[in-house]
Amino acid sequence: SWVIIDPTQVNSSQLEQIKAVKIAYIDLGELANMSLGNVPPPMNVTIGYDQQWSQYIVNVSSPAWEKYVESQVAAVMNMGFQGVMFDDVDVVEQYPFTANGVISIINWTRGHYPHAIIGINRGFAIIGNVSEMINFVLFEDYGTQVISPGQISPSNLTYIKEMTHILKGYNLTVLALGYAYHPGDTYWNTVKSLAASEGLPSFVTNWNLSVIWLQNTTG
Repeated sequence: SWVIIDPTQVNSSQLEQIKAVKIAYIDLGELANMSLGNVPPPMNVTIGYDQQWSQYIVNVSSPAWEKYVESQVAAVMNMGFQGVMFDDVDVVEQYPFTANGVISIINWTRGHYPHAIIGINRGFAIIGNVSEMINFVLFEDYGTQVISPGQISPSNLTYIKEMTHILKGYNLTVLALGYAYHPGDTYWNTVKSLAASEGLPSFVTNWNLSVIWLQNTTG
């Protein structure tokens, strides 16, 4: 089994006690409040602001940002993680000029850690460029989405089904992630039923991802 962990919340000794394949969460597209290794977050690389999560969006193609993220990857791999999951890769849809930077970082990671498990959260615009370098895709907003703090709504089911079909064509593992207010509510059931109909493992969380409910939880 795999477990995705915020690497700033654990140390190497704690990692050793986790009997699973440990994958480090690294924010690729936004300036999250996390920093590891000896390269500080670069300044003057922001290109926008994500109001929903209160984080700055970064120019991933900036050489300084690429160096920073690569230092984060090296740090977590040295800690004992077996892989990384890059978040906010959908920056390439909103800012297409960042695509080369995203591809470059993923290519660097695969080149330096050929046996690592590498995943991305969305980033569908570049899936054809990186499919042979990654192992899995986290498909966030699978059936439901957060539209503002504390507010959840259904997402575009037609788009989700079409994109799922495309991702399966690349023989990638796809993990579905959706949102609900409570286990077993309408939103929870929407995510679970949609993912099951597509043959995908699914995970449901509350609006701010402070809890992910167990797979077999029911209302």
